[in-house]
Amino acid sequence: MLAVCGGLHFYIFPVVMAAMQEDLQVSLTAVTATIFVWGVAGAIVSPAMGAALDAWGPRRVVAAGTLLQAVSLAVVATSASILQVYAGFALAAVSLCANTYIAISAAVSALFEKQRGQAMGVAMLGLGVGGLVLPNVTQRLLQLGWQQVYWIYAGLALLMLPLIWWGLAAAGGPAGTSGSEEVGDDGDHGPAALLRTRSFWGLALGDGLTGLIFSFFTVHFVAIATESGITAATAALFFGVFLFLSSPGTLALGVLADRFSVWPLTMICYGLPVLLVPALFGLPELVFLGLFALVPGFLAGGRAAIFPLAIGYSFGAPHVARAYGWLNVAFLFGTAVGPMLSGVLHDRSGNYTSSIWVAWVLGVASVILVGLIRPERGWAVAER
Repeated sequence: MLAVCGGLHFYIFPVVMAAMQEDLQVSLTAVTATIFVWGVAGAIVSPAMGAALDAWGPRRVVAAGTLLQAVSLAVVATSASILQVYAGFALAAVSLCANTYIAISAAVSALFEKQRGQAMGVAMLGLGVGGLVLPNVTQRLLQLGWQQVYWIYAGLALLMLPLIWWGLAAAGGPAGTSGSEEVGDDGDHGPAALLRTRSFWGLALGDGLTGLIFSFFTVHFVAIATESGITAATAALFFGVFLFLSSPGTLALGVLADRFSVWPLTMICYGLPVLLVPALFGLPELVFLGLFALVPGFLAGGRAAIFPLAIGYSFGAPHVARAYGWLNVAFLFGTAVGPMLSGVLHDRSGNYTSSIWVAWVLGVASVILVGLIRPERGWAVAER
């Protein structure tokens, strides 16, 4: 499910962006602002989606989110202006909060007490698969026109609905209950209590900075490489490796989480990529680009599996949906700001040097902040 729903906007947009810009006759700034609109809209609705998962359960929320995703794709497909594209992507952000990683994290936390890490890794594997497959499929479909591409994907989203309804049958009740026991919204575990914990702010600020850095490197990866003198074809090849390796990284870190403590694995996922950011100063030597593509790419997938487990470590599995909904606000804001910030820095300096230094400094800060997580007193028994 994540291989399809998780990438139907974010993974295909870079492929259709140039055609969309030319057809709508807008500037590059205007068309790339789509990601900013997407990130901000998602950040606004994310807490509500966490609460909805607690109240109605993953099955209903994911199905409704997928229906909305089909609508959002249709809105983009019929766009005659960039404002309508913005509207479609705003709806897409709402749908993705409902039918992707927050919901899947809640469902896995509810359904698995043993081997939860492996289950989380397998479930999140789809994000990496989508990153590998969807851009290539979209490139081939683009000869039909970018609006026709969005119509095709709208139909694909609708086809996913029966599979989603069947697949999440066991998690049909309120999140964290497997359909049998409702999670209460008492004062001890409500949003106010969540915001009073050290772990919440460590995860929110640390992961938010990571989102900023990751979106910067994802959007500008090819440009950083080609600016250093590497050919566009070689840069695209290494970028594909970077995206692909998130899949085995997701599975591997999920399996390791069943055997080792969540805290050190979290520090590895966030810390090692930061240590390798300065490797980009070694370009155009391909060994440095390869090192950056291999390790951060692998551990970016690991982060997808580890982050919900880190939430369970701090707050307990029954509270993953609600906590993830609030924590996702920071990540989406970071994702929205990262590419734009690096664009401003590049315009002022004429190169990516200052952007890479800023990414490294913010990365160090993110590791320190994420390291603050702990099993919070008064919450459910946490995962060790």
